[in-house]
Amino acid sequence: MSSNPSDRSEDSPIAFPSIPTGGLLAANILLDAVVAYDAQAPIHTNVTALTTALMAFSDDADAPSRDGRSVPETGDIVAAAVVCLTKLCADRARDEESSSEVVVAEMRTYLESFRTESREF
Repeated sequence: MSSNPSDRSEDSPIAFPSIPTGGLLAANILLDAVVAYDAQAPIHTNVTALTTALMAFSDDADAPSRDGRSVPETGDIVAAAVVCLTKLCADRARDEESSSEVVVAEMRTYLESFRTESREF
């Protein structure tokens, strides 16, 4: 498989022509937030880790700098989330010999469960 993420192949049917710098920064911040969660850690530790990871979205002068780059705009954040979710969804669908629609339906069911019960990740 090609190392270029925009190349289409049977293994990776999703291709985005390019992602602007702000979108790449936003995607990496979101991924930092994902890996900040530790299922074995107390809730307050996870809240602190998540808050720290997401501070890069803040225009607060005390927020950690990302190599001098500016804070991503809302559109960058949304686009980054869509790109990441699309890739993960397509990979899971492929691995489970399913479809993206089935994977999304499962995620919707999971999210809906938060309305009716207290649930841990």
